[in-house]
Amino acid sequence: MIPFYVPPRLSENQIEQVVSEVAKVMRTGQITNGLHVRDLEERTKELHGVEYAVACSSATQAMWIVLKGLKIQSLMIQSFTWKSLQYIMPPKVTYCDIDKETWLMNTVSKFDDDLIVTHTFGNTDLVERTSSKQMIIYDGAYSLGAKLPDIGDATVLSLTATKTVTACEGGVILTNNRELAKEAEQIRDKCSRMSELNAIVGLTYFEMLDVILTKTKRIFEYYNAHLPFKSQKTSRWGTNYGFYGCLVPNRDELVERLNGKVEIKIRYEPLQKGFEATDKIASNIIILPCYPDLDPQTVANYFNEVM
Repeated sequence: MIPFYVPPRLSENQIEQVVSEVAKVMRTGQITNGLHVRDLEERTKELHGVEYAVACSSATQAMWIVLKGLKIQSLMIQSFTWKSLQYIMPPKVTYCDIDKETWLMNTVSKFDDDLIVTHTFGNTDLVERTSSKQMIIYDGAYSLGAKLPDIGDATVLSLTATKTVTACEGGVILTNNRELAKEAEQIRDKCSRMSELNAIVGLTYFEMLDVILTKTKRIFEYYNAHLPFKSQKTSRWGTNYGFYGCLVPNRDELVERLNGKVEIKIRYEPLQKGFEATDKIASNIIILPCYPDLDPQTVANYFNEVM
């Protein structure tokens, strides 16, 4: 069976380098929040052109730290997003619908609330502030390596196993706000430190970023050319091809036919139902395998066999 995701294959030299760096760390005794974590922060900061980057043990904890640092008490977020966010929300949360084409926050109405704006599956977004007091946080879990049109008050990236650059686990806060960066570092140091081992893995995959982006873009293009399904429309600000999502009729039947052949995922279960575009997309979406060493023709052939 074709697995849903496999991290990019490392060469023997790269594996030996990882093992060597891990051995050095274990000998020093500085196994968390050390020089490799600082290096990872610098690389991420330079890549996205921001003043500060704070590496954490997960993206969800990074988002929680941002919410605490900005002292947000209420906000609006799209219902179509990853479920871990529901555990860290402030006391008052309002949910909203998404655009039926790009699957990004529907901004037809002007929102006065503070916002978490999701770069859905790496599809980047930009939302204009409605007032100078409004705070905007971008959930860029899938967006490392994308050309981000706006950082907002903060943007949170993920480094989990299925992301463009993986550190096995981890997240990074991007911000140009000095006070927020200081507060985030203080909170992180007490409850969300990234290990040196994670940072070593992340730095190794950072070296492959251009190749990863090039290969995943080609897979997107192949799927769009050879599968009959409606896929997510790329926003005008671009995407980093984080996940390939498409809408299929008779989804459950198709998933059953592909069982044992192609591992696919269903994302997301809405945090709140009752939104037209969100409910329709959530009821029909599948996420296909999309990783650098994948042969998309094999996946497409399986789909054509069962349809």
